[in-house]
Order: sequence, then C-alpha cells, then structure tokens
Amino acid sequence: IAEAMAALECRLVHAIPLGEGRAGRPSVTLVLGEVTLFWLAPGLAQRDARGRLLPLDPARLASIGRLGGIAYTDTEGRFEMARPIVAPAPGPTRGTDA
Repeated sequence: IAEAMAALECRLVHAIPLGEGRAGRPSVTLVLGEVTLFWLAPGLAQRDARGRLLPLDPARLASIGRLGGIAYTDTEGRFEMARPIVAPAPGPTRGTDA
C-alpha cells in the first residue's frame, strides 16, 4: 500500500456472507463500503488550462486488480500473489458458551 498511486478509504456498510463452505461456514463474504476519502499520489492528477481535472492516465496509475483467489491483473498482464496468513481474532468460537 505504501507504493500505491491511489487509495480509497472506506466505511463498512454491509458484510454479507454467501455460499456454504466447510463446516457450514460461508465460503465468501461480499463487502459493501462507502468511500469516505480518495487519495492520489502527488502529480498523478493533472488539470487543463482552465483548471479542470483531466482523466487519469492508466499508464501512470499502474493499477492492480484482484481477479479471485491469488490471481491479480495489472496494466501489463496477469500475475499471482500468495494470500497473507492472518491470525484468527480472539474471542469465543462457534458452539461454545461466551
């Protein structure tokens, strides 16, 4: 993220579990958010002679998009990136008394 040319800051609106995976848990979660801040690297946005914002140049943006699983795409092609290992959140587990 530190090298990102653009970033969106969002507020969680809904997290909707979908599908059925192992042990009856959702296989995916659809996350809906509200954009609260849009950040661009200095010099990425440009203005015309009248001061109006010009469309972003995709080559300068060098965007990366997630395709699914560990597959990603960028303006040059497709690549894979392993998922990070995240420790489970502390707290009671399903089926136990809290």
